[in-house]
Amino acid sequence: MIGLLRNNTMKKLKYKKQNENLELFADDIQKIVESFAREGYEVSPEDACSAWEEYSDAYCAGWLCMGKRGLTPAIIEELMNYFEEET
Repeated sequence: MIGLLRNNTMKKLKYKKQNENLELFADDIQKIVESFAREGYEVSPEDACSAWEEYSDAYCAGWLCMGKRGLTPAIIEELMNYFEEET
């Protein structure tokens, strides 16, 4: 039965396939991370990628391309809906 621990030891699992968008859109992801840093938020590349994927999906796009300078304050505000503050 799934969910029962054997020998009371927790085993860490990792998703087999790495998100290809991390490499394909590395420049965009870096812009997202830097845009949030300018606003005083630390965001990992993995979380930035996931949030942008969801944001793009909301506009029926596989991956929305962004401008050269990064995110606008309005887009950052929209993306905040995909994050929660760690405590």
